[in-house]
Amino acid sequence: MQLIAVFVHKQNKGGDLQQYQVVSTLSKTPKHPMQKHKADKHKETRKGQGNVNAQHRNIKHKELNINQRDQWATGADLGRPSATEIAEGPFVVWFPRPRPLRSRVPDYSPFAANLINRPKSFVSSILKENRRGKIILTMSLTKSANFEHAQSTIQCDHCGGVDDVNHHCLICEETMCPACKAIHNKARATRDHQVVLREERLTKNRSSTFCKKHPDQKTSLYCDTCNIPVCTKCIAETHYGHKFSDISKILQSFKREIEDSKRKMKTRMKEVNALIQNGVQSWKDYENKVKSIESSISHDTAVLYSLVDKMAQEREDQLNSIKHQDRKTWETAKGRLDEEKTKISTSLVQHDKYLSSTTTTTGMAELLEESKVLRSKLLDPIKIVPPSYQTPSHTSVEGIGEIIKQSKVPTKVHNNKLKVCRPEVISSFNSTLKGYPFICYAGNDQILMGTAESNDIHTVNSKGKIVHKRENVLRHKCYSLALTISQDILVSPQEGNHVDILRRQNKLTTFLDTSPYETRFITLTEKQEILVCLKKDIYSNGRVILCDRKGGNQRHIGSDDLYESPIQAVQLQDGGFCISDYGKERLVLLNSDCNIRHIIQNPLGRKRFWPRGICTDKAGNILATDGWNTCVYVIGKDMSVRELVGKTEGITLPRCLCVDDDNNLWVAQKNCEIKAFKYLKED
Repeated sequence: MQLIAVFVHKQNKGGDLQQYQVVSTLSKTPKHPMQKHKADKHKETRKGQGNVNAQHRNIKHKELNINQRDQWATGADLGRPSATEIAEGPFVVWFPRPRPLRSRVPDYSPFAANLINRPKSFVSSILKENRRGKIILTMSLTKSANFEHAQSTIQCDHCGGVDDVNHHCLICEETMCPACKAIHNKARATRDHQVVLREERLTKNRSSTFCKKHPDQKTSLYCDTCNIPVCTKCIAETHYGHKFSDISKILQSFKREIEDSKRKMKTRMKEVNALIQNGVQSWKDYENKVKSIESSISHDTAVLYSLVDKMAQEREDQLNSIKHQDRKTWETAKGRLDEEKTKISTSLVQHDKYLSSTTTTTGMAELLEESKVLRSKLLDPIKIVPPSYQTPSHTSVEGIGEIIKQSKVPTKVHNNKLKVCRPEVISSFNSTLKGYPFICYAGNDQILMGTAESNDIHTVNSKGKIVHKRENVLRHKCYSLALTISQDILVSPQEGNHVDILRRQNKLTTFLDTSPYETRFITLTEKQEILVCLKKDIYSNGRVILCDRKGGNQRHIGSDDLYESPIQAVQLQDGGFCISDYGKERLVLLNSDCNIRHIIQNPLGRKRFWPRGICTDKAGNILATDGWNTCVYVIGKDMSVRELVGKTEGITLPRCLCVDDDNNLWVAQKNCEIKAFKYLKED
C-alpha cells in the first residue's frame, strides 16, 4: 500500500491559516469481509456529513494526479482529487488506480489517524495565493525511511494483510499472502491458475495463456494445421476439422527445442571464440614473422653495404694494379721509341756533318748503312688499351645483378685482334647423364649440363668433375638450358608449350607460355634478352621470338614463312641475328632490323647440312654444328666458312656449343662426350 499525504493551507485576509490535510492510498476495492464491513460503515458516515462543498465554494483547487511509480513529485503532478467532496479539517481521500476506485475515509478513522499523526511526515506542502486570490498547491517529497517503508508496503488483495505478500496470480492479476495463496490453489475455480512470485510477474507472459482473438478465453489447445494456440471458441469458429495437440506438450516441445538451440548456440559461441583466439594468435605470429623478416632485411642490407664497399675497394685495387702494369708497358715502349729517336737524331747530325764537308768521304758508307738499318727497323706502336667496364644502363634489381657479376676488372687486356688457329684439345670427358646433351657456359671454367633423357642438371668443370648436382628438379626432359645473370636457369622442356625457370632454391615455375608452339633452344643476349625458337607441328612453319628478361615485350625475329624448323638463334656483335633452320638445312643471317643479310646453305659445297647448335665468340665469328657431316664450322665476319673441328678431332654428331671467357670452345656430342678446344689466339 502506497501512501501520499498532501497538506493544503489557505491564508485568510486576517493572516490566519486554515489547514487541510489529504492522504491518498492506492489500493483496490476491499474483498475481505472485514474490509467490506468497514466500507459499509464508511457509507453510513458519509450520509450524515452532508454536502461539505457548499461550505467551501470559494476554495480554489487544482487537479491532483499522483504517479504511483514515482518516488518524487513536483508541482506539475498536482491534480483534482478523485473524491467529489472536500471536507473541512483533516480528512483522507482515495486516489484512482488503473481500475477506478473512489472511497472516502474520515479523519476519525483509526487507520487514517495513524497515518496523519505519523511523526516525521514524508510530505510537506505550502499554500500560496497569487494576486487574483487563487490557491496554488505545491508539493515536495523528501526521501526518508518512512517513505521507503510506505513504498515497500504491499497489501494482500484478498485479506488486506501486509505481511509476506509475495505471490501473484497471472490469471486473476491479484497479489496474495501465503494463506490466501493456499485457499486460491484449493478453490475449484482457481486451482488451475498460474501463481508466481511477485518478482516474476513481469517476466511471465500472461498473453500466452489467453486467446488473442477472444481475450476472455484461455487457450487450451494448439492447432497443428495453423501453428497457433486456440481457445474453444476458435475451434468452433475457424478451426473446425483441424488437428490439435495439447498446448502443454507443444510448450514443452518448444522449450526442449529452445534449450537444444541454446545449447547449440553456446557451442557455436565457443567455436567463434576459439576462432577469434586462433585469429588473434595467428596475427601475433604474423607480426612476429614480419618483425623477423624486417630484422633479416636490415641484416642483409648491412651485409650488402659491406659487400659493396669491399667490392668497390677490390675493383679500385684491381684497377690500380692494371694501371701500374700498363704504365710499365707504356714506359718500356716509350723508352724504346726514345732510344730510336736519339739514334735518329745522332744520325741526322752525322748526315749534316757529311753534307757540309767537301774534302773527306771517310765514314759515309758506314753512315748510309746505319741509316738504312734505322729506317728498315719496325717500330712498335704504343698500344695501351684502357680496362673495360660497363655500367648498367638502369638501376634495378637486374642491374644490381649485373653490377655484382662484374666483380673483376679485366686483368688481361687484348691489345691485338683474335684470329682462328689450329684447334687444340684441352679437355675431354664423358658425362654420367644419358641422352642427347645440352650445355651452356656457367662461368669460372664450368658448364651447365642437361640431357633429353634426364630430369637432372649438373654443373661440371673442365676436368669433368661434378661441382653441383641438381637431381629431379625438372618436370620434363630437358631440351635446352640458359643461365641468367642472376644465376637462375631457363629450361625449355621437350614437347612443352612453355619455358620454365629454375630459381636458386631449386624452385621450378613457369616463366613463359608459348602455346600453341613448342619450344626449342633458348639463348640469352648480352642485354639479357631471351631468344626462343618455336615449332608448332611438322606441317606448319616455325617462329623465332625475342622478349625481355621478364618474358614481356615479345616481338618476332623475321617472318614466320622464313623458317621451317628453327632450332637455335643467337645475336651477333652488330645487333643482327643468326638462326639455324634444321628444316631448310641452312643458316639465316638477319640485320638488326630483321631484314635478310645472308643465307648459308650447303657449306663447302657439301650436299647436306644439318645445323643445330650455334654460338658466337669475342672475335665476332659464328660457330655452327653440322650433324650430317659431324663437324663444327666457323663463319667469319666476311661470311667465309671453314671446318673447325670434325672427325679428325674425334667429333661424333655434335649437338650443342658454347664459348667460355677464355675463348675455349665446348662441344657436346650425341654420346654425352664433352670436348673443349683452344682455337683462338692473339694476332
